[in-house]
Amino acid sequence: MMVTAQFYQSEKRRFKMKVGVSLVLFRQEEVLLLRRYNTGIDDGCYALPMGGVDRDETAIEALVREAKEEVNITVLPDAFELVHTMHRLHHLPDGNYFEQIDLFFKPKYFSGEVKNMEPHKCDEVSFYSLDALPKTTVPFICQALDNIRNGVSYSECGWEKVTV
Repeated sequence: MMVTAQFYQSEKRRFKMKVGVSLVLFRQEEVLLLRRYNTGIDDGCYALPMGGVDRDETAIEALVREAKEEVNITVLPDAFELVHTMHRLHHLPDGNYFEQIDLFFKPKYFSGEVKNMEPHKCDEVSFYSLDALPKTTVPFICQALDNIRNGVSYSECGWEKVTV
């Protein structure tokens, strides 16, 4: 295939998007949250166990890896249910931003005892009632959990701050 200048320009304009995966682990009406620490983003705030999909890794492979690395649980690849998808524009304190697709998965079952495996990035691991999330829960996590609770499969977050 011959690459033309027009093709190159259209490819150049495509936004390269990150993909994130989040583990939504429920215990009755409570959800597992981690308090971020020493990460440089949202430190002191609560979030789900989550991480980015690495090159040459599927979303499920990333989720299996993150679940083990962060909270010591083992989940088989076929034991996840996709419960929400979010298209997010994340604004950084320095004025920059990045665009990301976040995939929220709930394990149907797992093995292992929930434990903080990354104390250098997280200083608390606890279950919280969906009706009483910590005030410092990351806003997009609150939005996602509300949508999951209400059966909403897709949402967008952060776009209201974009000016043209």
